[in-house]
Amino acid sequence: KVEELPESTSKTCAGEWTEKEAGGSHLNMTFSKNPRYHLRLTSPHRAKVKIALSRPEAEWKGKCAKDMVGCMMGFYIFHGPHPDPHHEMGCCMHDGKPWGESAFVPMSSVSTPTNFYLEPLADDGSGNDVYTIMPATFEPGKVGSFFLSVVADCEFMLKRDTSTDRKPRN
Repeated sequence: KVEELPESTSKTCAGEWTEKEAGGSHLNMTFSKNPRYHLRLTSPHRAKVKIALSRPEAEWKGKCAKDMVGCMMGFYIFHGPHPDPHHEMGCCMHDGKPWGESAFVPMSSVSTPTNFYLEPLADDGSGNDVYTIMPATFEPGKVGSFFLSVVADCEFMLKRDTSTDRKPRN
């Protein structure tokens, strides 16, 4: 039996946690230093989206063996370009429940749940029509490369946030 698969678009960005951008999970004061990626859906309709964070196993194997918990990785999703972990830790809905972060895992990849959807955000000219995806390791200071991939059933833009307005939270 042959079935036509729905058309999808995919993009992958290579990234890195560096000494300056390895802020750890939201439990750390340095959380806001993590790399950020802006995802803008170009469809006016709800979109089926898969977001996946992965890292090269060979590069991370020794680091994870030394500190499995600290090297666990996951990611957060926020509305708008300026994440505030105090107010938006459940910006999306999945299966009727707020969803704003993946699990933190000691493996080499983690992704959104099956059948995950994002609503289009209104373009009011303020720049808030993006979702911000923030990859993180569990503890700060864990440096190394990663890949952020997005697959969606609509067109979208995914780009690294290069702004420098990241302030540690109080």
